[in-house]
Amino acid sequence: MRNRIKIALPFLVSLLIISCKKEPGPGGLASVKGKVYAYDFTSGKTLISEGYLGEIRVYIGAADGSEHFDDIRTSYDGSYQFNFLRKGKYKVWVFAKSDTAVLTSPEGQQHFIQEVEVTDKKGEVEVPDFKVNI
Repeated sequence: MRNRIKIALPFLVSLLIISCKKEPGPGGLASVKGKVYAYDFTSGKTLISEGYLGEIRVYIGAADGSEHFDDIRTSYDGSYQFNFLRKGKYKVWVFAKSDTAVLTSPEGQQHFIQEVEVTDKKGEVEVPDFKVNI
């Protein structure tokens, strides 16, 4: 009986380690950050102003999922940061008016999506600026 336990124990331990792989999401030490840059045009397509924009809601979710697990509003300087993430691939997105966005929401807004990967458990990944029309 002892010999069977000695033989089976390393197999069971390695199986347990392999099966404990954590998915992307909250619960880690990494972060994802970026900024939202906005252009304000008249109805005649004349640029009125541009700059980093505060109070824009930014969402984050696992890259292979369709829902977000967290959202945050940008600071006065257009910056945002999601903390305490695990390693993995993520989608980050914002909603805004634009003719060049990827998908449209039921409210008539379009959303811009960027994918990023956290490769270090304590890493900080910077998303390229979102450029939106308001």
